[in-house]
Amino acid sequence: MPYKTMTISPLDLMLDYKNPRFIVPPNATQEHIIEYLLEFEEVHELAKSINENGGLMLGERLIVVKENDIYIVLEGNRRACACKLLLNRALIPKKYENKIPFANPTTLSNIEKIEVDIADTRESAQSALAAKHIDGIKKWSTLSKQKFFVNLFDNGKSVKEISEITGISETKVKKGIIENKLLNYAFALPNWTEEEKDKYLNIQKIKPHPFLRVFGTTSKIIQKKTREILKLSYDNLFEPISELPKDIFDEAIHLIAKAAFIDESFNTRKTIDDVPGFINFINSYYDKVSKENQSNITSEVNNDSTSSHVQTLNVNSRISDMGANTKIIVEKKIDIQNTHTQTNIQKADDNKTSLQVKNNNLSKDDRPKPSVFFEDLTWNDLDPNNPENSGLISIAEEIVSISKNNYYKKFPISATILMRGLLEQSMIYYLKKKALYQNLLKGSNGKTPALEKIIKYFINNKSNIFNNDKNFERTFTSFAENPGTKDYLDMVIHNPHLVKANADILDKIAAAGLKGFICIILNK
Repeated sequence: MPYKTMTISPLDLMLDYKNPRFIVPPNATQEHIIEYLLEFEEVHELAKSINENGGLMLGERLIVVKENDIYIVLEGNRRACACKLLLNRALIPKKYENKIPFANPTTLSNIEKIEVDIADTRESAQSALAAKHIDGIKKWSTLSKQKFFVNLFDNGKSVKEISEITGISETKVKKGIIENKLLNYAFALPNWTEEEKDKYLNIQKIKPHPFLRVFGTTSKIIQKKTREILKLSYDNLFEPISELPKDIFDEAIHLIAKAAFIDESFNTRKTIDDVPGFINFINSYYDKVSKENQSNITSEVNNDSTSSHVQTLNVNSRISDMGANTKIIVEKKIDIQNTHTQTNIQKADDNKTSLQVKNNNLSKDDRPKPSVFFEDLTWNDLDPNNPENSGLISIAEEIVSISKNNYYKKFPISATILMRGLLEQSMIYYLKKKALYQNLLKGSNGKTPALEKIIKYFINNKSNIFNNDKNFERTFTSFAENPGTKDYLDMVIHNPHLVKANADILDKIAAAGLKGFICIILNK
Protein backbone atom coordinates (compact mmCIF):
# COMPACT_ATOMS: atom_id res chain seq x y z
CA MET A 1 0.00 0.00 0.00
CA PRO A 2 1.34 3.52 -0.80
CA TYR A 3 2.63 5.71 2.02
CA LYS A 4 3.61 9.34 2.36
CA THR A 5 6.88 9.97 4.16
CA MET A 6 7.71 12.79 6.57
CA THR A 7 10.34 13.72 9.17
CA ILE A 8 9.25 14.13 12.79
CA SER A 9 10.67 14.07 16.32
CA PRO A 10 10.02 10.81 18.24
CA LEU A 11 8.87 13.03 21.13
CA ASP A 12 5.96 14.17 18.95
CA LEU A 13 4.81 10.62 18.35
CA MET A 14 2.25 8.83 20.51
CA LEU A 15 2.72 5.17 21.34
CA ASP A 16 -0.28 3.14 20.18
CA TYR A 17 -2.66 2.50 23.09
CA LYS A 18 -4.68 0.22 20.78
CA ASN A 19 -1.75 -2.02 19.89
CA PRO A 20 -2.94 -5.60 20.43
CA ARG A 21 0.44 -6.73 21.72
CA PHE A 22 0.34 -4.27 24.60
CA ILE A 23 -1.30 -5.95 27.58
CA VAL A 24 -2.25 -2.73 29.31
CA PRO A 25 -5.36 -1.49 31.18
CA PRO A 26 -8.25 0.07 29.23
CA ASN A 27 -7.61 3.75 28.46
CA ALA A 28 -3.91 3.21 29.07
CA THR A 29 -1.69 6.29 29.36
CA GLN A 30 1.69 6.74 27.65
CA GLU A 31 3.30 6.04 31.02
CA HIS A 32 1.50 2.66 31.20
CA ILE A 33 2.75 1.72 27.75
CA ILE A 34 6.35 2.77 28.48
CA GLU A 35 6.36 0.68 31.67
CA TYR A 36 4.93 -2.29 29.80
CA LEU A 37 7.52 -2.04 27.01
CA LEU A 38 10.37 -1.80 29.51
CA GLU A 39 9.16 -4.73 31.62
CA PHE A 40 7.95 -7.12 28.95
CA GLU A 41 9.46 -6.03 25.61
CA GLU A 42 13.07 -5.30 26.73
CA VAL A 43 13.10 -1.75 25.38
CA HIS A 44 16.07 -0.92 27.62
CA GLU A 45 18.15 -3.44 25.63
CA LEU A 46 16.93 -1.89 22.37
CA ALA A 47 17.90 1.58 23.67
CA LYS A 48 21.44 0.31 24.33
CA SER A 49 21.64 -1.11 20.80
CA ILE A 50 20.42 2.13 19.19
CA ASN A 51 22.95 4.13 21.23
CA GLU A 52 25.80 1.80 20.29
CA ASN A 53 24.87 1.99 16.57
CA GLY A 54 24.53 5.77 16.69
CA GLY A 55 20.88 5.69 15.65
CA LEU A 56 18.28 3.54 13.92
CA MET A 57 19.25 1.03 11.26
CA LEU A 58 18.61 1.90 7.62
CA GLY A 59 15.26 0.75 6.23
CA GLU A 60 13.58 0.81 9.64
CA ARG A 61 11.12 3.62 9.09
CA LEU A 62 8.23 3.68 11.54
CA ILE A 63 4.65 3.55 10.23
CA VAL A 64 2.24 6.07 11.76
CA VAL A 65 -1.33 7.26 11.28
CA LYS A 66 -2.73 10.71 11.94
CA GLU A 67 -5.77 10.69 14.23
CA ASN A 68 -7.19 13.92 15.68
CA ASP A 69 -4.03 15.80 14.64
CA ILE A 70 -1.84 13.35 16.57
CA TYR A 71 0.63 10.98 14.94
CA ILE A 72 0.22 7.50 16.43
CA VAL A 73 2.80 4.76 15.91
CA LEU A 74 1.35 1.64 14.30
CA GLU A 75 4.59 -0.16 13.45
CA GLY A 76 7.77 0.37 15.48
CA ASN A 77 6.47 1.23 18.97
CA ARG A 78 9.52 -0.35 20.64
CA ARG A 79 11.91 1.77 18.53
CA ALA A 80 9.85 4.92 19.08
CA CYS A 81 9.80 4.31 22.84
CA ALA A 82 13.57 3.69 22.99
CA CYS A 83 14.24 6.92 21.08
CA LYS A 84 11.92 8.88 23.40
CA LEU A 85 13.77 7.63 26.48
CA LEU A 86 17.17 8.44 24.96
CA LEU A 87 16.00 11.96 24.02
CA ASN A 88 14.19 12.75 27.28
CA ARG A 89 15.30 10.93 30.42
CA ALA A 90 12.40 12.45 32.36
CA LEU A 91 10.20 9.85 30.67
CA ILE A 92 12.15 6.95 32.21
CA PRO A 93 10.42 5.32 35.23
CA LYS A 94 12.65 5.50 38.30
CA LYS A 95 13.29 1.77 38.58
CA TYR A 96 14.67 1.75 35.02
CA GLU A 97 16.88 4.86 35.18
CA ASN A 98 20.04 2.79 35.60
CA LYS A 99 19.16 0.52 32.66
CA ILE A 100 18.83 3.25 30.02
CA PRO A 101 22.22 4.58 28.82
CA PHE A 102 22.94 8.26 28.39
CA ALA A 103 22.76 8.94 24.67
CA ASN A 104 26.00 9.96 22.97
CA PRO A 105 26.01 13.13 20.77
CA THR A 106 25.97 11.14 17.51
CA THR A 107 22.91 9.18 18.58
CA LEU A 108 21.09 12.30 19.76
CA SER A 109 21.78 14.02 16.44
CA ASN A 110 20.56 11.03 14.41
CA ILE A 111 17.35 10.39 16.32
CA GLU A 112 16.31 13.99 17.02
CA LYS A 113 14.27 13.78 13.80
CA ILE A 114 13.41 10.51 12.10
CA GLU A 115 11.62 9.53 8.90
CA VAL A 116 8.22 7.88 9.21
CA ASP A 117 5.69 6.52 6.72
CA ILE A 118 2.13 7.81 7.10
CA ALA A 119 -0.75 5.37 6.50
CA ASP A 120 -4.12 6.60 5.24
CA THR A 121 -6.09 4.83 7.98
CA ARG A 122 -5.43 2.54 10.90
CA GLU A 123 -7.56 -0.21 9.32
CA SER A 124 -5.69 -0.27 6.02
CA ALA A 125 -2.36 -0.36 7.83
CA GLN A 126 -3.43 -3.14 10.21
CA SER A 127 -4.48 -5.41 7.35
CA ALA A 128 -1.21 -4.85 5.51
CA LEU A 129 0.91 -5.29 8.63
CA ALA A 130 -0.95 -8.44 9.64
CA ALA A 131 -0.30 -9.99 6.23
CA LYS A 132 3.35 -9.00 6.54
CA HIS A 133 3.75 -10.48 10.01
CA ILE A 134 1.64 -13.65 9.81
CA ASP A 135 4.31 -15.85 11.38
CA GLY A 136 4.91 -13.28 14.09
CA ILE A 137 1.21 -13.05 14.95
CA LYS A 138 1.01 -16.80 15.39
CA LYS A 139 3.75 -16.55 18.03
CA TRP A 140 2.06 -13.75 19.97
CA SER A 141 0.67 -14.42 23.42
CA THR A 142 -2.95 -15.56 23.69
CA LEU A 143 -4.10 -12.17 24.97
CA SER A 144 -2.23 -10.31 22.23
CA LYS A 145 -3.79 -12.42 19.49
CA GLN A 146 -7.25 -12.11 21.02
CA LYS A 147 -6.93 -8.36 21.32
CA PHE A 148 -5.74 -8.11 17.72
CA PHE A 149 -8.72 -10.14 16.47
CA VAL A 150 -11.14 -7.99 18.48
CA ASN A 151 -9.64 -4.75 17.13
CA LEU A 152 -10.08 -5.92 13.55
CA PHE A 153 -13.57 -7.32 14.21
CA ASP A 154 -14.80 -4.18 15.98
CA ASN A 155 -13.52 -2.15 13.03
CA GLY A 156 -15.71 -4.00 10.57
CA LYS A 157 -13.66 -7.02 9.52
CA SER A 158 -15.51 -10.34 9.38
CA VAL A 159 -14.17 -13.49 11.01
CA LYS A 160 -13.44 -14.85 7.53
CA GLU A 161 -11.51 -11.71 6.55
CA ILE A 162 -9.47 -11.80 9.77
CA SER A 163 -8.66 -15.44 9.08
CA GLU A 164 -7.47 -14.58 5.56
CA ILE A 165 -5.36 -11.68 6.85
CA THR A 166 -3.67 -13.59 9.67
CA GLY A 167 -3.53 -17.12 8.30
CA ILE A 168 -5.27 -18.35 11.46
CA SER A 169 -8.37 -20.56 11.13
CA GLU A 170 -11.84 -19.02 11.39
CA THR A 171 -12.63 -21.28 14.35
CA LYS A 172 -9.64 -19.98 16.31
CA VAL A 173 -10.35 -16.38 15.35
CA LYS A 174 -13.96 -16.64 16.52
CA LYS A 175 -12.90 -18.41 19.71
CA GLY A 176 -10.32 -15.70 20.39
CA ILE A 177 -12.87 -12.89 19.97
CA ILE A 178 -15.42 -14.62 22.21
CA GLU A 179 -12.87 -15.37 24.94
CA ASN A 180 -11.44 -11.85 24.91
CA LYS A 181 -14.88 -10.27 25.18
CA LEU A 182 -15.81 -12.63 28.02
CA LEU A 183 -12.57 -11.73 29.78
CA ASN A 184 -13.27 -8.01 29.35
CA TYR A 185 -16.81 -8.54 30.66
CA ALA A 186 -15.37 -10.08 33.83
CA PHE A 187 -12.88 -7.22 34.27
CA ALA A 188 -15.61 -4.59 33.87
CA LEU A 189 -17.95 -6.05 36.51
CA PRO A 190 -18.97 -3.63 39.27
CA ASN A 191 -18.63 -6.50 41.77
CA TRP A 192 -14.87 -5.97 42.23
CA THR A 193 -13.59 -3.99 45.20
CA GLU A 194 -10.92 -1.36 44.60
CA GLU A 195 -8.46 -3.50 46.54
CA GLU A 196 -9.16 -6.50 44.31
CA LYS A 197 -8.72 -4.39 41.18
CA ASP A 198 -5.37 -3.01 42.31
CA LYS A 199 -4.01 -6.27 43.70
CA TYR A 200 -5.28 -8.95 41.35
CA LEU A 201 -6.53 -7.48 38.08
CA ASN A 202 -3.15 -6.60 36.61
CA ILE A 203 -3.86 -7.48 33.00
CA GLN A 204 -0.13 -7.76 32.29
CA LYS A 205 0.30 -10.56 34.81
CA ILE A 206 -2.96 -12.51 34.89
CA LYS A 207 -3.18 -15.95 33.34
CA PRO A 208 -6.44 -16.13 31.37
CA HIS A 209 -6.51 -19.90 30.76
CA PRO A 210 -7.84 -21.06 34.17
CA PHE A 211 -10.72 -18.58 33.86
CA LEU A 212 -11.58 -19.36 30.24
CA ARG A 213 -11.26 -23.12 30.63
CA VAL A 214 -13.95 -23.25 33.33
CA PHE A 215 -16.62 -22.42 30.75
CA GLY A 216 -15.86 -25.63 28.89
CA THR A 217 -16.12 -27.88 31.96
CA THR A 218 -19.09 -29.88 33.23
CA SER A 219 -20.37 -29.90 36.79
CA LYS A 220 -20.50 -33.40 38.24
CA ILE A 221 -22.73 -32.05 41.00
CA ILE A 222 -25.37 -30.42 38.79
CA GLN A 223 -24.73 -32.70 35.79
CA LYS A 224 -24.66 -29.80 33.35
CA LYS A 225 -22.07 -27.89 31.38
CA THR A 226 -21.04 -24.54 32.82
CA ARG A 227 -22.47 -22.70 29.81
CA GLU A 228 -25.83 -24.43 30.36
CA ILE A 229 -25.88 -23.61 34.07
CA LEU A 230 -25.19 -19.95 33.27
CA LYS A 231 -27.53 -19.99 30.22
CA LEU A 232 -24.58 -18.35 28.47
CA SER A 233 -24.62 -17.46 24.79
CA TYR A 234 -23.26 -14.67 22.58
CA ASP A 235 -24.92 -12.04 20.43
CA ASN A 236 -24.00 -11.24 16.82
CA LEU A 237 -21.09 -9.12 18.05
CA PHE A 238 -19.88 -12.02 20.22
CA GLU A 239 -20.69 -10.16 23.43
CA PRO A 240 -21.65 -12.54 26.28
CA ILE A 241 -25.37 -12.64 27.14
CA SER A 242 -27.45 -14.79 29.48
CA GLU A 243 -31.08 -15.65 30.15
CA LEU A 244 -30.32 -15.40 33.87
CA PRO A 245 -31.11 -12.13 35.66
CA LYS A 246 -28.14 -9.80 35.15
CA ASP A 247 -27.25 -9.58 38.85
CA ILE A 248 -27.19 -13.39 39.14
CA PHE A 249 -25.12 -13.81 35.96
CA ASP A 250 -22.67 -11.07 36.97
CA GLU A 251 -22.07 -12.54 40.42
CA ALA A 252 -21.58 -16.00 38.92
CA ILE A 253 -18.93 -14.63 36.52
CA HIS A 254 -17.38 -12.72 39.42
CA LEU A 255 -17.06 -15.92 41.49
CA ILE A 256 -15.37 -17.73 38.59
CA ALA A 257 -13.00 -14.81 37.93
CA LYS A 258 -12.07 -14.51 41.62
CA ALA A 259 -11.19 -18.19 41.74
CA ALA A 260 -9.14 -17.98 38.54
CA PHE A 261 -7.29 -14.73 39.22
CA ILE A 262 -6.94 -14.72 43.01
CA ASP A 263 -6.69 -18.36 44.12
CA GLU A 264 -3.17 -19.46 43.18
CA SER A 265 -4.10 -23.14 43.50
CA PHE A 266 -6.82 -22.76 40.87
CA ASN A 267 -5.34 -24.12 37.64
CA THR A 268 -6.45 -25.39 34.24
CA ARG A 269 -7.34 -28.79 35.74
CA LYS A 270 -10.07 -27.25 37.90
CA THR A 271 -13.76 -27.34 36.98
CA ILE A 272 -16.79 -25.26 37.83
CA ASP A 273 -17.33 -27.47 40.90
CA ASP A 274 -14.01 -26.18 42.30
CA VAL A 275 -15.05 -22.51 42.21
CA PRO A 276 -15.59 -21.51 45.87
CA GLY A 277 -19.23 -20.66 46.59
CA PHE A 278 -20.45 -21.14 43.02
CA ILE A 279 -22.54 -24.32 43.43
CA ASN A 280 -24.25 -23.04 46.59
CA PHE A 281 -24.93 -19.67 44.96
CA ILE A 282 -26.41 -21.06 41.73
CA ASN A 283 -28.38 -23.80 43.50
CA SER A 284 -29.86 -21.18 45.80
CA TYR A 285 -31.04 -19.21 42.77
CA TYR A 286 -32.54 -22.23 41.00
CA ASP A 287 -34.18 -23.40 44.23
CA LYS A 288 -35.85 -20.00 44.54
CA VAL A 289 -36.98 -20.16 40.90
CA SER A 290 -38.35 -23.65 41.45
CA LYS A 291 -40.40 -22.59 44.47
CA GLU A 292 -41.76 -19.56 42.64
CA ASN A 293 -42.63 -21.73 39.67
CA GLN A 294 -44.49 -24.23 41.83
CA SER A 295 -46.54 -21.36 43.20
CA ASN A 296 -47.19 -20.01 39.68
CA ILE A 297 -48.24 -23.41 38.37
CA THR A 298 -50.70 -23.84 41.24
CA SER A 299 -52.13 -20.39 40.56
CA GLU A 300 -52.42 -21.02 36.81
CA VAL A 301 -54.14 -24.36 37.26
CA ASN A 302 -56.60 -22.87 39.75
CA ASN A 303 -57.38 -20.08 37.31
CA ASP A 304 -57.87 -22.60 34.50
CA SER A 305 -60.27 -24.57 36.66
CA THR A 306 -62.33 -21.46 37.36
CA SER A 307 -62.42 -20.38 33.73
CA SER A 308 -63.62 -23.80 32.57
CA HIS A 309 -66.95 -23.12 34.31
CA VAL A 310 -66.76 -26.21 36.47
CA GLN A 311 -68.14 -25.45 39.91
CA THR A 312 -69.02 -27.43 43.00
CA LEU A 313 -72.45 -26.77 44.40
CA ASN A 314 -72.73 -27.24 48.12
CA VAL A 315 -76.44 -27.78 48.53
CA ASN A 316 -76.27 -27.49 52.31
CA SER A 317 -75.19 -23.88 51.94
CA ARG A 318 -78.44 -23.05 50.17
CA ILE A 319 -80.92 -24.32 52.73
CA SER A 320 -81.49 -20.81 54.00
CA ASP A 321 -82.59 -19.74 50.52
CA MET A 322 -85.47 -22.22 50.46
CA GLY A 323 -87.40 -21.12 53.48
CA ALA A 324 -87.75 -22.32 57.00
CA ASN A 325 -90.47 -24.87 56.22
CA THR A 326 -88.47 -26.66 53.54
CA LYS A 327 -86.64 -29.89 54.31
CA ILE A 328 -83.68 -30.94 52.14
CA ILE A 329 -82.20 -34.41 52.16
CA VAL A 330 -78.65 -34.24 50.76
CA GLU A 331 -75.78 -36.56 51.58
CA LYS A 332 -72.94 -35.36 49.27
CA LYS A 333 -71.72 -32.37 47.28
CA ILE A 334 -72.60 -32.62 43.60
CA ASP A 335 -70.24 -31.52 40.81
CA ILE A 336 -72.21 -29.54 38.26
CA GLN A 337 -70.86 -28.29 34.94
CA ASN A 338 -72.75 -25.13 34.07
CA THR A 339 -72.83 -25.62 30.32
CA HIS A 340 -74.20 -29.16 30.34
CA THR A 341 -76.13 -29.66 33.60
CA GLN A 342 -79.57 -28.56 34.57
CA THR A 343 -80.90 -28.69 38.11
CA ASN A 344 -84.49 -28.80 39.03
CA ILE A 345 -85.12 -28.25 42.68
CA GLN A 346 -88.74 -28.79 43.49
CA LYS A 347 -90.28 -27.84 46.77
CA ALA A 348 -92.87 -30.16 48.26
CA ASP A 349 -95.11 -29.67 51.21
CA ASP A 350 -93.88 -29.54 54.79
CA ASN A 351 -93.27 -33.28 54.85
CA LYS A 352 -92.12 -33.95 51.24
CA THR A 353 -89.12 -32.38 49.61
CA SER A 354 -87.08 -33.83 46.77
CA LEU A 355 -83.95 -32.81 44.93
CA GLN A 356 -83.62 -33.89 41.29
CA VAL A 357 -80.46 -33.47 39.24
CA LYS A 358 -80.50 -34.00 35.47
CA ASN A 359 -77.06 -34.42 33.92
CA ASN A 360 -77.44 -35.41 30.27
CA ASN A 361 -79.37 -38.47 31.48
CA LEU A 362 -76.22 -39.88 33.11
CA SER A 363 -76.25 -41.12 36.64
CA LYS A 364 -73.28 -40.41 38.88
CA ASP A 365 -71.88 -43.89 38.24
CA ASP A 366 -72.20 -43.46 34.46
CA ARG A 367 -69.95 -40.39 34.27
CA PRO A 368 -66.43 -41.01 32.88
CA LYS A 369 -63.71 -40.73 35.47
CA PRO A 370 -61.04 -38.09 34.86
CA SER A 371 -57.80 -39.53 33.52
CA VAL A 372 -54.87 -39.91 35.89
CA PHE A 373 -51.60 -38.29 34.80
CA PHE A 374 -50.73 -39.91 31.40
CA GLU A 375 -52.82 -43.10 31.68
CA ASP A 376 -54.93 -42.18 28.62
CA LEU A 377 -51.95 -41.20 26.43
CA THR A 378 -52.13 -42.50 22.86
CA TRP A 379 -49.66 -42.33 19.98
CA ASN A 380 -51.59 -43.05 16.80
CA ASP A 381 -49.14 -41.09 14.66
CA LEU A 382 -46.17 -43.31 15.54
CA ASP A 383 -45.42 -46.14 13.15
CA PRO A 384 -44.45 -49.12 15.35
CA ASN A 385 -42.64 -50.70 12.40
CA ASN A 386 -40.23 -47.77 12.17
CA PRO A 387 -37.23 -48.57 14.42
CA GLU A 388 -36.60 -44.85 14.95
CA ASN A 389 -39.88 -44.69 16.89
CA SER A 390 -39.10 -47.58 19.23
CA GLY A 391 -37.51 -45.44 21.93
CA LEU A 392 -40.35 -42.92 22.02
CA ILE A 393 -42.96 -45.70 22.06
CA SER A 394 -41.16 -47.37 24.98
CA ILE A 395 -41.20 -44.13 26.96
CA ALA A 396 -44.89 -43.64 26.17
CA GLU A 397 -45.75 -47.19 27.27
CA GLU A 398 -43.85 -46.80 30.53
CA ILE A 399 -45.43 -43.48 31.47
CA VAL A 400 -48.88 -44.97 30.81
CA SER A 401 -48.02 -47.94 33.04
CA ILE A 402 -46.70 -45.79 35.85
CA SER A 403 -49.81 -43.59 35.66
CA LYS A 404 -52.18 -46.50 36.30
CA ASN A 405 -53.02 -47.30 39.92
CA ASN A 406 -51.28 -44.04 40.88
CA TYR A 407 -47.82 -45.62 40.73
CA TYR A 408 -46.42 -42.25 39.60
CA LYS A 409 -47.29 -40.89 43.05
CA LYS A 410 -45.19 -43.60 44.66
CA PHE A 411 -42.28 -43.01 42.27
CA PRO A 412 -42.33 -39.27 41.43
CA ILE A 413 -38.64 -39.13 40.45
CA SER A 414 -39.16 -41.88 37.87
CA ALA A 415 -42.28 -40.10 36.68
CA THR A 416 -40.33 -36.85 36.29
CA ILE A 417 -37.62 -38.57 34.22
CA LEU A 418 -40.24 -40.20 32.00
CA MET A 419 -42.22 -36.98 31.52
CA ARG A 420 -39.10 -34.99 30.63
CA GLY A 421 -37.91 -37.72 28.27
CA LEU A 422 -41.34 -37.98 26.65
CA LEU A 423 -41.40 -34.22 26.04
CA GLU A 424 -37.87 -34.14 24.58
CA GLN A 425 -38.31 -37.15 22.30
CA SER A 426 -41.76 -36.02 21.13
CA MET A 427 -40.35 -32.66 20.07
CA ILE A 428 -37.45 -34.33 18.24
CA TYR A 429 -39.91 -36.69 16.52
CA TYR A 430 -42.01 -33.76 15.34
CA LEU A 431 -38.99 -31.84 14.01
CA LYS A 432 -37.86 -34.90 12.06
CA LYS A 433 -41.37 -35.28 10.68
CA LYS A 434 -41.31 -31.63 9.55
CA ALA A 435 -37.77 -32.04 8.09
CA LEU A 436 -36.48 -29.40 10.51
CA TYR A 437 -34.26 -31.58 12.69
CA GLN A 438 -31.08 -30.91 10.71
CA ASN A 439 -31.59 -27.17 11.25
CA LEU A 440 -31.72 -27.81 14.99
CA LEU A 441 -28.46 -29.78 14.85
CA LYS A 442 -26.49 -26.88 13.34
CA GLY A 443 -23.75 -25.84 15.74
CA SER A 444 -24.14 -29.01 17.84
CA ASN A 445 -21.42 -31.09 16.14
CA GLY A 446 -24.02 -33.73 15.30
CA LYS A 447 -24.92 -34.29 18.96
CA THR A 448 -28.51 -34.29 20.19
CA PRO A 449 -29.10 -30.80 21.62
CA ALA A 450 -30.23 -30.25 25.19
CA LEU A 451 -33.95 -29.87 25.93
CA GLU A 452 -33.44 -26.17 26.58
CA LYS A 453 -32.13 -25.65 23.03
CA ILE A 454 -34.97 -27.70 21.54
CA ILE A 455 -37.60 -25.61 23.33
CA LYS A 456 -35.83 -22.43 22.28
CA TYR A 457 -35.82 -23.64 18.66
CA PHE A 458 -39.59 -24.18 18.81
CA ILE A 459 -40.08 -20.70 20.29
CA ASN A 460 -37.92 -19.04 17.64
CA ASN A 461 -39.46 -20.91 14.69
CA LYS A 462 -43.17 -20.92 15.49
CA SER A 463 -44.33 -20.09 11.97
CA ASN A 464 -42.48 -23.05 10.42
CA ILE A 465 -43.43 -25.46 13.17
CA PHE A 466 -47.07 -24.71 13.93
CA ASN A 467 -48.25 -23.62 10.46
CA ASN A 468 -50.82 -21.17 11.89
CA ASP A 469 -52.40 -23.89 14.04
CA LYS A 470 -53.19 -21.51 16.89
CA ASN A 471 -54.51 -24.16 19.28
CA PHE A 472 -51.34 -26.21 18.83
CA GLU A 473 -49.19 -23.10 19.32
CA ARG A 474 -51.12 -21.92 22.40
CA THR A 475 -50.85 -25.36 23.97
CA PHE A 476 -47.07 -25.18 23.51
CA THR A 477 -46.61 -21.63 24.79
CA SER A 478 -48.80 -22.28 27.84
CA PHE A 479 -45.95 -24.25 29.41
CA ALA A 480 -42.85 -23.59 27.27
CA GLU A 481 -42.63 -19.85 27.85
CA ASN A 482 -42.56 -20.42 31.60
CA PRO A 483 -38.85 -21.30 32.13
CA GLY A 484 -39.62 -22.61 35.60
CA THR A 485 -41.34 -25.70 34.14
CA LYS A 486 -38.16 -27.04 32.51
CA ASP A 487 -36.05 -25.84 35.44
CA TYR A 488 -38.20 -27.84 37.86
CA LEU A 489 -37.84 -31.02 35.77
CA ASP A 490 -34.08 -30.44 35.48
CA MET A 491 -33.61 -29.76 39.18
CA VAL A 492 -35.51 -32.89 40.24
CA ILE A 493 -33.30 -35.00 37.97
CA HIS A 494 -29.94 -33.29 38.54
CA ASN A 495 -30.41 -31.99 42.10
CA PRO A 496 -32.87 -34.28 43.90
CA HIS A 497 -31.23 -33.31 47.19
CA LEU A 498 -32.38 -29.73 46.65
CA VAL A 499 -35.76 -30.11 44.95
CA LYS A 500 -38.01 -32.94 46.03
CA ALA A 501 -40.10 -34.65 43.36
CA ASN A 502 -43.80 -34.10 43.94
CA ALA A 503 -46.59 -35.91 42.08
CA ASP A 504 -49.04 -33.06 42.62
CA ILE A 505 -46.69 -30.64 40.88
CA LEU A 506 -46.22 -33.11 38.02
CA ASP A 507 -50.02 -33.26 37.64
CA LYS A 508 -50.19 -29.48 37.46
CA ILE A 509 -47.36 -29.21 34.93
CA ALA A 510 -49.00 -31.84 32.75
CA ALA A 511 -52.40 -30.14 33.02
CA ALA A 512 -50.94 -26.71 32.25
CA GLY A 513 -50.37 -27.62 28.60
CA LEU A 514 -47.46 -30.04 28.48
CA LYS A 515 -49.59 -33.19 28.22
CA GLY A 516 -51.91 -31.63 25.63
CA PHE A 517 -48.92 -30.54 23.54
CA ILE A 518 -47.46 -34.06 23.56
CA CYS A 519 -50.84 -35.60 22.70
CA ILE A 520 -51.18 -33.35 19.65
CA ILE A 521 -47.73 -34.35 18.39
CA LEU A 522 -48.23 -38.07 18.89
CA ASN A 523 -51.70 -38.13 17.36
CA LYS A 524 -51.56 -35.32 14.80
